[in-house]
Amino acid sequence: MTTAPATETAAQSDTVAQNASVLAIANHTNEKKIERHYEPLARVAAATTMVCFDGHDDSDGIDFRRVPEPGHRILGFPLLLLAACLEAHRGDYDAVVSMSLFPYGCISLVVGRLFGMPVHLGIIGIDLDGHATEWYGAVPRLLFRQFDSLSVPGPTHVRKLTRMGVAPANVSILRNAIDVDRFEPPSGDVERDIDLLWVGRFSDEKDPLRFVDALAELDANGVDFDAAMLGTGELGEDVAAALADYGLSASVATPGWVDDPRTYYRRARVFVLTSRRDALPFTLVESMATGVVPVVPRVGSCADTVTDDEDGIVVDDRQPATYASAMYRLLDDDDHRERLAANATGIRERFSLADASADWRQILRTLHGE
Repeated sequence: MTTAPATETAAQSDTVAQNASVLAIANHTNEKKIERHYEPLARVAAATTMVCFDGHDDSDGIDFRRVPEPGHRILGFPLLLLAACLEAHRGDYDAVVSMSLFPYGCISLVVGRLFGMPVHLGIIGIDLDGHATEWYGAVPRLLFRQFDSLSVPGPTHVRKLTRMGVAPANVSILRNAIDVDRFEPPSGDVERDIDLLWVGRFSDEKDPLRFVDALAELDANGVDFDAAMLGTGELGEDVAAALADYGLSASVATPGWVDDPRTYYRRARVFVLTSRRDALPFTLVESMATGVVPVVPRVGSCADTVTDDEDGIVVDDRQPATYASAMYRLLDDDDHRERLAANATGIRERFSLADASADWRQILRTLHGE
């Protein structure tokens, strides 16, 4: 058996992508998510049309078809399905794509089967680590096998999908890429005056209270630090109460949601992720690209991205004492932390928007049957 030369394979990939007209079904009211999930696709496809509840005129290469929301979001899903079917009927599309199984993946699957188009699903953390493990998990596991192509952020999720019966040839890695021109290490001498940084939703899934408990462990062992927690959410009051109970309110800044966290990344020494469940958060990639050393648990594809004691620390469990020990090691040894920080910026060479476009080329080839 002979194998096509790499240059020939790359040329085939480019040709397939450049000729593809893609219909996307989404609910991305956040410009950042459109930029990172779909603009890399739009850069390689011949045309990309998005049917969604909202959109942004300035998104590069995406033609929006907006659907009005009739009050409650759940009432809008039938309208979204109808609008997607109308667009598929009047357009000439080669594939339909979406992110998140419920409901957008399900809508795209219906549209694809009705109009004879191959369908791609970009899986997010809750699809595999949430829905697929619940009492109704047989349903999402069955649905995964109905898609012509699926993408996940890393090898750990590839293995999970194949164990669920998805053909390995149908699974691709789609990197959670960032604009590396925006997220870069600070130039010159910048004082990193935030020892420990946490960024995310104040939700049970992200588990901000775990970070507070870890800080309390440090404090109880006589370690001085300045920390910051960026975000808002339903656990906001619980976080504030826990900080007050531990006597940490003065040591931990809580500025709320920050649209552009780059200033905090450039001031931080260590980024701490405490999620119970996550795929691969953009905040992790952003902070590493900016030269912050991560401490992450073995959830989702985080341990696929961070190599323990090379460009960060991977904790084996989520106990506060385990986090506190890892955080102390980094704060106590400047040389060790600076070595890991320098290595962490190497993520910029693997998670650029150009890398994501290359991933989309491969996905389009899979949808094309190659």
